[in-house]
Amino acid sequence: MKSFGDRLSECRLKNGYTLERLAIYMGVSIQTLNDWELDLAYPNSEQLDKLYCLLPQLGNDGQPDEYLKRANYGEQIYSNISDVADDKSSLHKPIGFKDLFKGAFKRHQYKGYFGKSGAPLNLSTDNWSAPWFYLRYFFVTLIVFVICLLTKQPMLVLLSGTIVIPITVMLFLWELNAFRNISIGKMLQLFIVGGIGAILLTLLFDFIFREPSLLLLSNLFTGVIEEAAKALVALYFIKSLRVRNILPAIAVGAGVGCGFTVFESLMYSYNALNASGYDAMLATTVIRGLCAFGTHTIWATISAAGIVKVAKLRRSLDAGVFTDVRFLKIFLIPIVLHTLWNFSLAVFSSVIAVICETIIVLIGLAFTFTMINMGLKELRDLFSTRDY
Repeated sequence: MKSFGDRLSECRLKNGYTLERLAIYMGVSIQTLNDWELDLAYPNSEQLDKLYCLLPQLGNDGQPDEYLKRANYGEQIYSNISDVADDKSSLHKPIGFKDLFKGAFKRHQYKGYFGKSGAPLNLSTDNWSAPWFYLRYFFVTLIVFVICLLTKQPMLVLLSGTIVIPITVMLFLWELNAFRNISIGKMLQLFIVGGIGAILLTLLFDFIFREPSLLLLSNLFTGVIEEAAKALVALYFIKSLRVRNILPAIAVGAGVGCGFTVFESLMYSYNALNASGYDAMLATTVIRGLCAFGTHTIWATISAAGIVKVAKLRRSLDAGVFTDVRFLKIFLIPIVLHTLWNFSLAVFSSVIAVICETIIVLIGLAFTFTMINMGLKELRDLFSTRDY
């Protein structure tokens, strides 16, 4: 099925309109019309009605209801943003950290929350800005892990311990996606296919380029190839899912990064079990699980958000984004954090290493929260100007 932008461009050309001429008739800028054709934004319901008058084929392609749903969807999201803050004036201020946890301990309905891909979820409430399901998942899987610990079943401990925190983080970032254009089923695909794909790509890069022997260069090399692998996989899914905004890009990065974290941790824990026994496996599982709060998943979200942000500035979503200086500046953040993480493990004693890693995690979370607020600001700007 063709996208709205493809259909709009096709109908415009069939009716002999240039971008400039149709923009004048629509009363919008050429850039706004171009954004519609690139699926970077959508017209509102009034603009859509006007398009149907000027381009009759657009309303007769069997999808007018879907287009109208998208237009109304934008208006509903904008209305929901107003409910997040205490008053209308705070709409233009960044949403505070505590606002992201407002709904965590409230009663919620599961029915309909996970929806189909592309369908809005819970648009009648403000729950999109107050994630809650991630906390239910965390407590349930934590209880399962404790039960497995008590029974001392090595493989069950390994499996349950590995998925507690990484998937909690992934679900939290998925719930923040106000556009609700990525279903939980698609997140599972990102987790499995994206995570395994990123690991395989890392192994390929490692085989081709070979790791240098010097300690600092070795840690830098690892950081570069692993973050590059995750970013490339994220770009693939961003293109295939037609992601054009920061919040859904964060969800894509979270899925890929979480998959990478879980499958890599499974390998490390399994190797520890075979080489040194149950205690070594347990220590590896717990340590890597705790570290998952601010490592691969967080780093991948920064890269994915950077890809979309720079792609919109370039007005082109392709591999060329990786050569853009604006993206490289953002991409440098996860690379530096990853390199410092590996370096602290290799050089410092356990206590100092833990302190360094805690600082690195906090820095990563701070950058991620900055990206989240950028995504929320982008959403406010989109719908306050009604250029969607």
